[in-house]
Amino acid sequence: MRGGLSTLQLNLEGKVAIVTGGSKGIGKAIKESLESEGVKAYSISRNEIMPMYPIDLSNATGIIMAKTLIKQIKPNILINNVGGVGRRTDSIEVYDESYRLNIRPMIELTYEAVKYVDRVITISSIYGKEAGLNPWFTMHKASQIAFMKEMSKRHTGTFNTICPGEIDVGKVERKDYFGEPSDVANLVTFLCSEKASHINGATIVCDGGKSYSF
Repeated sequence: MRGGLSTLQLNLEGKVAIVTGGSKGIGKAIKESLESEGVKAYSISRNEIMPMYPIDLSNATGIIMAKTLIKQIKPNILINNVGGVGRRTDSIEVYDESYRLNIRPMIELTYEAVKYVDRVITISSIYGKEAGLNPWFTMHKASQIAFMKEMSKRHTGTFNTICPGEIDVGKVERKDYFGEPSDVANLVTFLCSEKASHINGATIVCDGGKSYSF
């Protein structure tokens, strides 16, 4: 049965969160779920003006702007959600593009926020745990998992990774096995709470049982 997290008394009121890529899809659902629990959530996105300007994390200027925002608001929670598959062409350039989308924002923002946050969650993919999409995406999504595991050994707070499967974000024709953005958002919200304080360095799959990896 989905939903019902409010019965757990997550006690997140007054917390401050940054959600990268929080203007649509999974990121938007995460932002709204946190807000429903009393969190002041900021979205960093090139598609949304928040707090005063759009921020594109795929370039150096956008990352500098995001790091400035982190210094200003001192968040308790950081959700590394921004990312993407990149162009579907097998070239050296697409590896660089995928790095700029998936890895550099996560690394730079996590290191900037680590002095403030007690919860960091990175949204990876089931293709960070198994093959099936393309090599550059799998490589960088696996790197996200490894980075979070290492951070959990070196810093206070918790650092966890969620690996969604196919989620209906309106980009392709929906299939029966697709999940909802809220399925990921509910899990994120729980991991942000004290109820999940002993879950650290974990990689949690949220895919309805469709993946093959252990």
